[in-house]
Amino acid sequence: MVNFLIAFSGGVLGAALGGLNGFGLCGLSALVGTVIYMSTGDMTYQQVITWGPFLGPHVVFAGGLGAAAYAAKRGFLCSGRNVLASLYGGNNPSILIVGGLFGLSGYIINLILSKIKIFDGLEWTNTIGLSIVFIGFAARLLFGKTGIFGKVPEGGSRWRLSRPEEWQPWPSHTLQVLVTAVALSILAGGVVMRMPQAAGLLFGISAMTLFFFHFGARIPVTLHIILSAELAVLASGSLLWGVVVGVLAAYLCELFACLFLIHGDTHIDPPAMSLGVTFTLVAIVSNLGLI
Repeated sequence: MVNFLIAFSGGVLGAALGGLNGFGLCGLSALVGTVIYMSTGDMTYQQVITWGPFLGPHVVFAGGLGAAAYAAKRGFLCSGRNVLASLYGGNNPSILIVGGLFGLSGYIINLILSKIKIFDGLEWTNTIGLSIVFIGFAARLLFGKTGIFGKVPEGGSRWRLSRPEEWQPWPSHTLQVLVTAVALSILAGGVVMRMPQAAGLLFGISAMTLFFFHFGARIPVTLHIILSAELAVLASGSLLWGVVVGVLAAYLCELFACLFLIHGDTHIDPPAMSLGVTFTLVAIVSNLGLI
């Protein structure tokens, strides 16, 4: 029961700060938790704070995501996709309560998904990422007007986008996505090859860089690349597999952005969706003995 109350409060925090800001705090917590784990071997901090009911992305980011969709529907926010906005300034407690309910829902969904056991040795998917996807779908259906796949403007294209339609505040050239994915996969995979206990360290750095969005910095979103590459390297012992899966995660993210986010009026998270797919694929090929 205490964890449920903490998760509700974490969702309120995500709404008050803004979902992406709460996610940045999760990244900071991941850095602290990784150092604690490397020093003591104790995962309690990570399980309760970083990935649990306090700052877990499925709680604090999901709370901000749902609250943004609700705030836009009520006219307190220009766009339900704005998960960067701190909603405490809306001076409306119902926004915070909705954030708390979405945070609690994200925690419960992840709890259920994590109980599913399909493969030996590896989780069947990234349950936190998949929980965020479900929360995004729920927010779209409850508070959005564009449907799950969004509405492509008349004369527009789902695949050839204008700048305002990008899922990030700037366009990403296909080759630039490839270069970024390869480089980040090598970084993440190389670190966990040398220091397996440091898995999650680069995720923390990646999540914290999202704070720079406030300053207009044109930075990439990389957490899906990093986590996918780390998992592939840990499962296979091969940096090459890390690069392959990291690149796949990057392009899946672009695909899911076109399918679900950029033509919609609320946020459905492409990196979380990408992680759900890559983690499942790695689990499948690993259990088949292909890596």
